[in-house]
Amino acid sequence: MSEESPILDRTWRAEDGARLASTVWRAGGGWRAVSSAMVGGGIGPVRWVLNAQVPGGYSRTDPVAHLHELAASHGLEGPGVGMLTAAAVDRTVRGADGGVGVAATVGLRVPTWAASPEGAPDPELAPMRLDGPPRPR
Repeated sequence: MSEESPILDRTWRAEDGARLASTVWRAGGGWRAVSSAMVGGGIGPVRWVLNAQVPGGYSRTDPVAHLHELAASHGLEGPGVGMLTAAAVDRTVRGADGGVGVAATVGLRVPTWAASPEGAPDPELAPMRLDGPPRPR
């Protein structure tokens, strides 16, 4: 990558007794992102992207506040994109071709189909029904 390319860092943190990775892309100014992330969703300017690993049983009820805390802990300021994932962020793979670069994580521990044939629902996406519709507790 050239000197003008954004910087991609991998960091580690301890949270709830687990060692978790984060990938931080320090883009600087002049970049635009299209995102569906909780922090920085939409189309607009971006100076950084944070992809933070969380435990599989993540139970915080304030994920946006959590992302803002994590961004601040990395010194990230200005507009950015923040994402949480249970995927192994320490396995981020980088590649480049024809002037385009990519950094990706792919979680395949619980694979599922993007679509399934009619009449063959995906058990990962189908609602669980044991004795009829769920009842409030």
